[in-house]
Amino acid sequence: RRMQSISMPLPSEAENLQYKNGNLKVDGDGMLRIYSANGALVHMASVKKGANINLSNLKSGLYIVNMGNKTIKLTK
Repeated sequence: RRMQSISMPLPSEAENLQYKNGNLKVDGDGMLRIYSANGALVHMASVKKGANINLSNLKSGLYIVNMGNKTIKLTK
């Protein structure tokens, strides 16, 4: 499944998604989806509030992270 084209700039963090030192901190429950810069889904998981997702298995590059109605970009 490919992500739709995004025409507006994305924030690098939201109140429920924060990326720091290779870990994505999730402050909420829901379905987390991570897309590569070309729109390919590279990771999907059901997460609980307080989860820390280690992203060391992802290659360096730009990613789009979506959970619920929040979407951020991160550069690894």
